[in-house]
Amino acid sequence: PLSVVSDNDNPTASVIQPIDGLEINVEKYTIQADKPNVIDLPSGSTIELPKDAFVDEAGNPIKGEVTINWSEFHSLTDIMFSGIPMKYDTAGVECDLVSGGMFTISAEQYSKQIQLADGKSAKIDINSTNDTPCMNFYKLDEKSGKWDYSLTKSALPAEPKPELKIDEANTSKQIGDYAIIETNVNTSNFPELEDKTIVGWKTKERLTKKETKMFADQNANCVLEKTKTPNVFLLNMEFAQESKSIEVEPYFIEDAMAQSKKAQQDIAKEKQELNQFQKLVAKGKIIRSIEIQGFGTYNWDRIYHRENSVQLSASFILPKTVNPKFASIFLISPEDNCIIKCQSEEYSQFIFDPKRKNCIVAILPDNSVMVCRDEDFNEVRKAKNNSMHDFVLKKTNLKLKESKDLAKYINDLI
Repeated sequence: PLSVVSDNDNPTASVIQPIDGLEINVEKYTIQADKPNVIDLPSGSTIELPKDAFVDEAGNPIKGEVTINWSEFHSLTDIMFSGIPMKYDTAGVECDLVSGGMFTISAEQYSKQIQLADGKSAKIDINSTNDTPCMNFYKLDEKSGKWDYSLTKSALPAEPKPELKIDEANTSKQIGDYAIIETNVNTSNFPELEDKTIVGWKTKERLTKKETKMFADQNANCVLEKTKTPNVFLLNMEFAQESKSIEVEPYFIEDAMAQSKKAQQDIAKEKQELNQFQKLVAKGKIIRSIEIQGFGTYNWDRIYHRENSVQLSASFILPKTVNPKFASIFLISPEDNCIIKCQSEEYSQFIFDPKRKNCIVAILPDNSVMVCRDEDFNEVRKAKNNSMHDFVLKKTNLKLKESKDLAKYINDLI
């Protein structure tokens, strides 16, 4: 169940080989191209994009709505199912990489890929669970599978985001691409609002962090002003040292009830998505920041140095009914947060550290799982360099429906 690999005659081919049906979900965010944007991700990471950041294939500026496609990889199972190669060639020696946070980012408009304009960059802050302070930054050539080393940069300690304390008189809540401002404002001069239950004022776009703090000022004086557009008003707010005017629409109780119903329908899905990242956020120790000038796949990495390594010619014994060419086999070193994709039949460069925990996981074409546990490595731990060893993989009762299924059972498999 592998996707197409690199082919010089196929310009769209890629070495990235996710397992069919078990791919990591791509998150999609809609933004306005002619405005600066900050996307706060569930993982605690952020994407910052300047205004007028995009161009099409011909170099023409992009206006209107743009979709940002984002995938983020941290855990062993994330990296396993990403299909992204984790090998790096340095001075002719092939090494394995240990990730400190990997991501893929792209943008599109009307289903067509677009790019960052010359002179524009995207700032990425990754909330990393790997606390190694200094790692190299790489970009993947998706045709050749080679990682391009860019720089070494120290990571910054992750500071907990302070909870915003706001007075009940003025509050605001971000909902999707807009915000709801709750404030006491006189509506008696507007007959169209008579006998209407207004629970807030809906903005046309999300509030900035500065605006959110401004609207939380309990001393703000709010005045409503009519515009030429039906049902659209100007909310004028006077603060201690400055003023702010913003176009709003009344947010009626009926709107709030409809929004609440939709939220209830989505709550199970939202909890599921948040739970997936909860442990990562809780463990997040550092923020890794970088500015990129183009879209693609990037990785904070270090080369995996095994203190006590043994290299073998390994073969993997699978049931006769399984075509080994279509099995995905991985060596997992959990203590080092390292996962290595092995060739499906024989692997002459099988390298492992006998003093560390190891296991081999095979995902078969029907997405069932076979395993060679750490206890099964006891015999091979005595092997000498360049010897041969047959790894007999054992059946499990696990059959994967989606990528995160394996994360629940990975400790049992080891």
